[in-house]
Amino acid sequence: MDAKQGPPPSQYDDDGDAPPAYSDNAGISTSSYYSTQIRSQLSTLTHQISSAQTQRFLLSNAHDEKILSLLTNHIQAFLSDFANSGLGRGTLILVPANGLTDEKAIPSQYDFRDPESYDQVTRVKGKDDPVRDDWSGETGETWYWKDEDMALRLAQYLKPPPDPRKMPLPPRKEDLVPQPEAGRSSPGRSFWGRKKSVVKPEVASPANERGDSKVESDSRLPGMNDKADEGRVVMDVKADEVVFRTQNDFGIFETERGWAIILTLRLVMK
Repeated sequence: MDAKQGPPPSQYDDDGDAPPAYSDNAGISTSSYYSTQIRSQLSTLTHQISSAQTQRFLLSNAHDEKILSLLTNHIQAFLSDFANSGLGRGTLILVPANGLTDEKAIPSQYDFRDPESYDQVTRVKGKDDPVRDDWSGETGETWYWKDEDMALRLAQYLKPPPDPRKMPLPPRKEDLVPQPEAGRSSPGRSFWGRKKSVVKPEVASPANERGDSKVESDSRLPGMNDKADEGRVVMDVKADEVVFRTQNDFGIFETERGWAIILTLRLVMK
């Protein structure tokens, strides 16, 4: 009778490496699961940020368009009133209606008592915008009153285009002619370095052809002097932080500070 066989020998010897424990395998799978989740979210994060920035940019542009439309209407009305005043200087300060609380506030940096200057402070407000109410706590939208970046951006949009008469002139044709290279003889000089004599043809002027002995130095077409003697209005638009002086019910003077769009006009006579 055959002897009873024992269990087969284990593939892991006592002196060899032991099989990995179940707890180790569980730890590896768990960490892989969480890292996969994070990596998946990171892959879509760029798209989400780009979409949010695009949406914010579109909303900002629509907001700016609304405010620019209101500012333009007030500027056009001020230009009409300035023309009817007959004065040579003017200043328009545009502030959000919900930013400046006191309607009788006076700007400290500007002297609005000059009779030779047409000055005005305008509180800008949309038709559907909520009115500031201190009792209910409703402040409304202050726009650029506390937003320097928005004020600078709006002022840049409203700036008039540059005067073409003050723009730099393009380079002359003489400046664009390439200079002769070193070592090469100039077309106007001979091989020995002596300058060649160039005979220029004599061009007869129209006055000489008619036999006139004198030419007017300041001849103008009829009607040119009319526009040349007129003045021109120079307009500048900027954003500036303005301090307004106010007075409360007890007669105490206070100040309010905020950003405003400032338009200045100046008549320059020629």
